[in-house]
Amino acid sequence: MSETFGFTPRRIDVGETTSVVVGTLGELCRVDSRGELISPVCQPFPAPVTSGVVLEDRWVGIWVEAEFQVARMAALPLDDAWRDGIGREELRTVLKNDGLEAVPAASIWSRTLDSEPMALTRVGDGFAFAVLGRGIYLMDADANEIWRAAIPHVGVDGSQRLHRQILEMFVIDDVLQIWMEDAEVYEMSLDDGRIIDQRVIRLSDRLEAVFHSKHLGWLLALSGGGIVRFESLDSAPDIHPTAGPVIDAVEGDSGWIWTGWRHDGMLVDDGVVSRPRRELGVAVLAYSVLTNDGTWSACLV
Repeated sequence: MSETFGFTPRRIDVGETTSVVVGTLGELCRVDSRGELISPVCQPFPAPVTSGVVLEDRWVGIWVEAEFQVARMAALPLDDAWRDGIGREELRTVLKNDGLEAVPAASIWSRTLDSEPMALTRVGDGFAFAVLGRGIYLMDADANEIWRAAIPHVGVDGSQRLHRQILEMFVIDDVLQIWMEDAEVYEMSLDDGRIIDQRVIRLSDRLEAVFHSKHLGWLLALSGGGIVRFESLDSAPDIHPTAGPVIDAVEGDSGWIWTGWRHDGMLVDDGVVSRPRRELGVAVLAYSVLTNDGTWSACLV
């Protein structure tokens, strides 16, 4: 694997053969299934990338510049060159000129978002995403809208909850599963976006992240550390402490493995196996851990 990327990584958007390493300042580069660099590092737009997803022939990302109150969604081709775009000062100048729009460099298409974007996930050949106060959208790969649905504003207990934050979305069979930050779960039909089920998951701490595996079920990471595993949402939770907050988790040969705040971990029959690391692990790919200093190292468990 490459020794270093030269920037502080935020996460990896994983694809079948090509994945995208995302930096904290909006840096991007493509890697193969082993984590080897296959494209130069670039910054197509001068803003952090809050979410992204790899489709069959393109990567779709969302950039948010909070100071300028700018949000862009765009698709970049996986097989063509990516390049640097304008800088922050150029963006500031463009925004002062009415009628002009700055777009991420080398994009296949680009859209302006007028409210805070939230979760983003692949759905077949297309994708779904949510915008705060606007709704949930199912799109094809060219950003044509298939349907839109309201973000559920009535809690499982019947209370009204406006401006709800969506933490994660998954596609499971023919259902779009929505996880709210308050651990309420909604299932929507992929045909038309109607809600077909809803429930609440009772947790001892704030929900920080949700991971799903077809074979292992769900792994919930809590903000203060600790994990909660569900083989199905109707089964009893399997709760375990961890050495610190979990940042990324994937399916391994023997079950869940993860990296996080100065430790790597694995869930086995007898509980959690954990090993300390000096750096912060931000992503796991091919049993290697990408750390916050931009380097790869072997997973320690």
